[in-house]
This record gives sequence, C-alpha cells and structure tokens, in this order.
Amino acid sequence: MKFFWTKANKYIIVFCICLLLFSCATHHPQYGKTASKKDSNTTITDSTLHHRFYLIGDAGYAEKPNAQALLSTVSKKLDTETKNASVLYLGDNIYPLGMPPKEQKEERKKAENSLDNQMKLAKGFKGKVYFIPGNHDWYYGLDGLDRENDYIEEELKDNKSFIPGKGCAIENIKINDSITLIAIDSQWYIEDWNKYPTINDDCDIKTREDMFTELEDVLNDNQDNLVVLAIHHPLLSNGSHGGQFSVKKQIFPLENNIPLPILGSLINFARKTSGLSPQDRQNKIYTTLANRIKTLIQGRNNIIVVSGHDHNLQYISHDNIHQVISGAGSK
Repeated sequence: MKFFWTKANKYIIVFCICLLLFSCATHHPQYGKTASKKDSNTTITDSTLHHRFYLIGDAGYAEKPNAQALLSTVSKKLDTETKNASVLYLGDNIYPLGMPPKEQKEERKKAENSLDNQMKLAKGFKGKVYFIPGNHDWYYGLDGLDRENDYIEEELKDNKSFIPGKGCAIENIKINDSITLIAIDSQWYIEDWNKYPTINDDCDIKTREDMFTELEDVLNDNQDNLVVLAIHHPLLSNGSHGGQFSVKKQIFPLENNIPLPILGSLINFARKTSGLSPQDRQNKIYTTLANRIKTLIQGRNNIIVVSGHDHNLQYISHDNIHQVISGAGSK
C-alpha cells in the first residue's frame, strides 16, 4: 500500500504537531516570567499563624490508591493541628455523577464510600471540615445535591459543613476575627434553571444578579479581613478547562481513555475555540461568571480565590487576582 505525500497531508501533520507543541504540560513545576523558583522553597517563619487551610479539590474517587495516599498524608498533618486549621474540599466530591438515591444500591454505596474516606480526616481533628459543591455533585440534579448535603451534615454533625447548602448561591463564614470564608456554588450559576423550577425556593438569593450584589456586600463588610473565596470553577486557569492541554490529553481527549491521536488534537482545538462545554472557561456563561467576580475583587488586596475543577496544582497571580487551584485530590 502506498502513502501519497500530498501538500494537504503535510499541512495536516504540521498543524497537529503545532497543536501538540503549544499545549504541552509537564509533571514538574512551571513558572511564569515574573515568578521566582527561589520563592517556592521559602519557609514562612512569621511567628503569628492566624489559620491554616488544607485545600483538596476533586477528591470524588477517594477510594482509589493515589487518593488514599494523599488523604493519609493530610491525616498525619492534621493530627498535629490545633483548632486554627480547616480542611476545605473544593467540589467534585463524588465521581462520576454525585449522590444517587438509595434505590440505586451499588452506586449509592460507592458515593457514600467516597465521602466517608474524605470525612475520615475529621476524626480527631480539632478544626473544621468544609465541603463546597462542584459540577459533578450536581449531575443527579438538585435532589442529588440535597442528598449529599444531608449525608455530610449528618455524618459530621455540623449543619455548616456543606456550603453553600441546599443548592443556594453563596454563604459566608467567619473563620476568626481576621479571616472570612466565602463559598460560592458556581454550578448553581452555570446550571439550566429551567430544569429546576423550585431551585431557589429555600434560598435568600433568587437571581444570578442578586448573587453578585450579595458578594459585593460581603466583600465590603470584610475589607479589613483576609477573604478566602472558595469556588469550584476557577476564575483563571492554565489547565485544560482554561484551554491548555497536555500531550496526554491530545492523545486521550475523552474520559474513556480511548487513544485518538490527531483527532484528539482537533477535538481539543474545537473545545478551546468554541466554548461549547459549560465547564470550560471559554463558555459564555462561565466567562460571564468569572468576569463579574473578577471585576468585584480586582481592586481589593485582601482576597485569595481557591478552586478545584482542573486536576492539577496551580497558583496564578494576574491583574491583582490571586488564584489557587488544588484539583488533584483523586485524578
């Protein structure tokens, strides 16, 4: 069989190689032009520790060996912590579809097992454990989110452990006199509300615009505090949800890990340019959410945004926004 090396073939191959080169990701730290590698090794020696947050995102496969190793490491550190520490799970707490009803016995057992593995950290820990919702926690709809909410609160004996609760938009918690935690359910904003006619019946916030107003009010009330803004979908990301794809993702663009070389690059290119998926930063409604929040916080110097969603670890400082992504909980 002969292969006819046409000009079109050349262009296709060059195009695909360019896509790979421009979207390569590695498994060692990458630094921006203004970042210092020296800073990453600096030990904080300030004698006054106000609070410590352990950030764990996308831990929905908590029963898997890599997730078990991570949680074990965190657990050992928590054994030495005082009450001036919190564990914050940053959404996608149950893979793949959130909390099923009890009638689906096998799936329900897996979901509960995932949450149980995450909540084990609370045993003997003197601080608080908080969960925020992600898009996977919504895949059984509002009912599934309520089931997850109730299960976590019952197991932890704390009605402020799943925030914001009951499918509502936003909630703030005073951590101490100098730190405020604000939790936003970003999937609440992204969801198609036509599927849930009663979505905001039990919530003070009834519209998306009201959520931005409430956020601005809380930020104004906490100008003298450090604000930790927890939201599953990051405002900034250099991961796949932000349009940057690893070589592996070019070959395996889908969740089922079927190799699709060349086609995978084309799929990712379409994903990056179309904004078709509401889970990608290029999507119109996701962009609106991120840009509105960025506008509210850019002029303030007391806010750190913490998120999951992308399955890696990132710190981005851009336009006076400090974004931490900790989404490597189980993937």
